[in-house]
Amino acid sequence: MKKTKRFVYILIFAFGFTYIAGMSIPTSPSVVFYRENTSDVLAYFPLQGNQTFTHTYTHSIHLSDVKETYEVIGENEFALRELVYEDTSIGMPSNAEEGETFSFENGKYRIQGMNRVFSEISMRLGIESPTNRISIGDQEVLLQDTLEPGSWVTMKVSKLTGWQRLKGVNLDDPS
Repeated sequence: MKKTKRFVYILIFAFGFTYIAGMSIPTSPSVVFYRENTSDVLAYFPLQGNQTFTHTYTHSIHLSDVKETYEVIGENEFALRELVYEDTSIGMPSNAEEGETFSFENGKYRIQGMNRVFSEISMRLGIESPTNRISIGDQEVLLQDTLEPGSWVTMKVSKLTGWQRLKGVNLDDPS
């Protein structure tokens, strides 16, 4: 009887240790939104093998959509590859930089071939026109459905541990 009891304790300890260790190991990358400039995970969107994602928002002055396409290029880095927008005045480029192409198609300006590398981007989510959206593959999520309009967030590409995933909201979860 003592051997059985001892075996059960060892088994419980082994399962508990395995669970805790497994929850501490970072997994596949996600687009992660942190509270301001902290490590507090607010929400995340798993990349699920995709290497590109888009951030679309309404420009605060022009009140038209701006679409930024990013590519994951390293463990914690992503690069702006394309920018699409409708107005070249305040706050928007009117031409491409060296190595980029600038075009105007269907009423939209487009800069392609960009290589602007980031480890993080801080942003304030819109209040008047809360339309910050993240798209990965064919799924698009309105950030203000989960994150407070007007809040300051930092967007990064990170591998989250199981504990971090439990604290944040999975934007890919349809429930």
